[in-house]
Amino acid sequence: MLHKPGVTESLARHIVATRWDDIPAPVRHQAKRSLMNFFAVVLAGCRTGPVEITADGTIHKLSQPAARGSDVNPMDDSGLEEKLRTAAAGWDPRYNTAPLIDAIWAIDNSADVSKLASLAVPRDSRLR
Repeated sequence: MLHKPGVTESLARHIVATRWDDIPAPVRHQAKRSLMNFFAVVLAGCRTGPVEITADGTIHKLSQPAARGSDVNPMDDSGLEEKLRTAAAGWDPRYNTAPLIDAIWAIDNSADVSKLASLAVPRDSRLR
């Protein structure tokens, strides 16, 4: 590994100085898709026990067709929304994902993105 003094500081300054509007629209859209996928995975996994993978299971999985949502089998935006809804329903069928989905797609207009995570926490107002 090459020693490059100041690289981390330079990168940090660049990131801090970058505004949302400086990021190309396709990259911003992919960031929203990644957030949608993140919350779908979080909600799907929040009530499951540990997953044990055996060597046979791993080999078997590798021989299966590419998973929906992978690079070779991409998922469109509506598919990602459905993934989030399905994951949330498995966690709590009454959970209303609409505010979270709307907030992810509208993140461009959000002054405080830290509130996004709170939408993934069920409260009576988000239960159907």
